[in-house]
Amino acid sequence: MTLLERGLSGAVFILAVALLRGAVGQALPRRAFGALWWVAMLRLLLPWEAPCRFSVYNLLAAAPQGTAPSPAGGGAVVRLLPGTAAAPIPPVASHAAVSTVSPRALVWLVGTALLAGWFVLSYLRCCRKFRMSLPVKSELISRWQAEHPRVSVRVSDRISSPLAYGLLHPVILLPKGLDRGDETALFHILTHEYVHIRYLDGLTKLVLAGTLCLHWWNPAVWLMAVLANRDL
Repeated sequence: MTLLERGLSGAVFILAVALLRGAVGQALPRRAFGALWWVAMLRLLLPWEAPCRFSVYNLLAAAPQGTAPSPAGGGAVVRLLPGTAAAPIPPVASHAAVSTVSPRALVWLVGTALLAGWFVLSYLRCCRKFRMSLPVKSELISRWQAEHPRVSVRVSDRISSPLAYGLLHPVILLPKGLDRGDETALFHILTHEYVHIRYLDGLTKLVLAGTLCLHWWNPAVWLMAVLANRDL
């Protein structure tokens, strides 16, 4: 499938999920829609699709054609005299076969490069900000980290709300102004951020950003980005 075909097919799927989300979104867990958004992203990113005998493309291919098939060489058939055999005319080489970048492909490349550059710069800016964080000294956090040794907990004066980042070495970052004396609220915050780490929500956002870079021209993909981030 071409990029345009994947975009149109993915847009239909995204709109269907969005309608389902609006109709029964309160009755289903948000993680169920997270799985559907992953299916939509894979449909947009993978260059092939699972074969299906009921596909619209198969129905179009099976439709009767109004013209007779051309010879294997691709040339036109001209009957010179009644009763004589048809003589194929070899196809003429076209000057348009020269490989050039079309204007549409150039616009797509520029848009993809600009959006990818914006994501990379934002990521580097956040990394520079997060590197200035400090370890947290707290009895509750020490006990919590003993049960979750893979996760680091740090504090920063550059953020206003808790967050989690990192795939291989996950970190929970707490704002400096957070009241760490309220152990109940602190435990709930740590659990909330740990769920993001456990379900690899950082990876989901990374794949979502890559999908946006490739399909920035598709309004349905931007709709998916908004709804998927809300569901996370």
